[in-house]
Amino acid sequence: MTPSQLAPDPHLNRLFPHGVAVLLIDGLFLHRPHEAAKILTWFRLIILNSKAPRTWKLCSRPRLIDWLLTLQTDRTMKDGKVYVQCYGEVSRMLKDEDMEQGDPEEEQPTPEAPMCFMGEVSAFDESVGKGVATNVEVNKETIAQNDKVLLEWFAGYAMTKLEHFRRFDIVTGALSDDERHQEIKDNYQNKWSHIKIVTAKDFYRKNSVPDWDVLNKEEEKRVKSMKKMWAEEDAAEAMTRTQQGL
Repeated sequence: MTPSQLAPDPHLNRLFPHGVAVLLIDGLFLHRPHEAAKILTWFRLIILNSKAPRTWKLCSRPRLIDWLLTLQTDRTMKDGKVYVQCYGEVSRMLKDEDMEQGDPEEEQPTPEAPMCFMGEVSAFDESVGKGVATNVEVNKETIAQNDKVLLEWFAGYAMTKLEHFRRFDIVTGALSDDERHQEIKDNYQNKWSHIKIVTAKDFYRKNSVPDWDVLNKEEEKRVKSMKKMWAEEDAAEAMTRTQQGL
């Protein structure tokens, strides 16, 4: 049975959860945007099409879509391309039915959506990264402060979702031998043993994230399949209209 045939039931919980909740922090988007884009693409193409519904979830900052849209507008054409891709991936994953109805500025996914955004927190600077042409100009201290707030929120979020997910991973924007990465691990992973802090490359290895050529081929297959489905629907509609004499 495929994931699409498994209708999620909000009243049923898995006795032994096997999914993963993954937090993408600001440091990843601003220090390693290409890695963020790859994780988003992999999640949409591979995870959402191969795993049982609601067993995996991506988490991130408040109003992620609006933030990515602003970044791609503010950046130079060269630096903004990656945010165009990130924005497109998130927009494809979150359909209208996945978003809470009400004030558009709230932009909060429903509990059943494949993504989760942190709510508004006064200590979090939602404007970080905006208004500059390159990521080099972004204040690193502000990024670090936002990452801290996101880490603390996710640690609490994980405690309330232990019955839903088996693992809780946080992907940083650092490299494995980076002092910043080790500092985050020392300060937070030792404090909260239920979360794992990893770099993008660690995350790739841990979850067998394929190279871009594999992801691109997967996208080509998806588009081809959708075109075939649309053609079949158009043919069926045309046949119906013919039979009805329209």
